[in-house]
Amino acid sequence: LDEFFYFMPFSGDCWVNGARDKNIEGNAEAAAIILNEIPEKFGYSSKDFFIHAVTGDKDIAYGPMCNLIDALQKNAPAFVFTDEGENEGNIRWQVQEEAYHSYEYAPLYFYNVLPGFWK
Repeated sequence: LDEFFYFMPFSGDCWVNGARDKNIEGNAEAAAIILNEIPEKFGYSSKDFFIHAVTGDKDIAYGPMCNLIDALQKNAPAFVFTDEGENEGNIRWQVQEEAYHSYEYAPLYFYNVLPGFWK
């Protein structure tokens, strides 16, 4: 967080300790708890970063990402969800309709997300 403010994860969830078990919900909750602790652990607050997460509703990552987003909303007060920019919160979640886990959607995600990072 001392190097970057904006983050744009897309088409993938956060894997706890680089591993993933078959219990996605449990893994998402563990990831949310770990992610929630990171800013404070290193002396940062929820105002020191902004995440714009995106995936497609037909993407293989859609389910795991939804699980992580739900877990963050329930277990991670460091993440303040918003439909606006960083003045209203620090994480925005978007789902692109009819989008699959395919390179052809990456430019669309970049096109829609990156302008908000360089206002």
